[in-house]
Amino acid sequence: MPLPAGYSTRPAWVEDWEQVLNLIATRNLADYGEPLYSSQDLADLWNELELNQDTWVVASPDGRIAAYADLQRRGPVQFDVAFYTASGHPQTEIGTHLLEQAGARAVAVAGNPVRLIGRVGGDNQSAARSFEQSGFVPGLTFLLMDVNMDVKVELGRTRMLVEDVLKLRAGSVVELNKLAGDPVEIMVNDRLIARG
Repeated sequence: MPLPAGYSTRPAWVEDWEQVLNLIATRNLADYGEPLYSSQDLADLWNELELNQDTWVVASPDGRIAAYADLQRRGPVQFDVAFYTASGHPQTEIGTHLLEQAGARAVAVAGNPVRLIGRVGGDNQSAARSFEQSGFVPGLTFLLMDVNMDVKVELGRTRMLVEDVLKLRAGSVVELNKLAGDPVEIMVNDRLIARG
């Protein structure tokens, strides 16, 4: 999708850092009620990315940054795409354009097919429309903050005398009731949630 008249796309430049950080913080406040990105987070991300190929800014007709997007590789064919559009700009059109740019870059890096994953706040309807217009399928995504859980991965079980347990050292072999290659059980707060 082409950008609206007067808007242009280019890679992010180091000089854009403060404007991009403010844009992300403003969008996070609107979507989640608090900024989720610190200045250090953005600095770390930009150190990992090739700015001239994995980031995009959209300049408005007055030259200010109206939107920002980045693409992060998460696996051989999996990528995370994030985009932020300032209010007062045609968000759906700009967002769709940025998603197309990110998709083309992912294909150039990994070949076809690729899996792009994007996340939007539940109230950000213009971002959701951009994802839908670009062929994304809605999925379940949620944010956990400061939730303590007891997670266990059970490889198998055995019974041992306390005397034998006390004799165990690094490198000791313990026979379990499962074979190598059998599925493990994943327990959260002592509740079975997955086998695999």
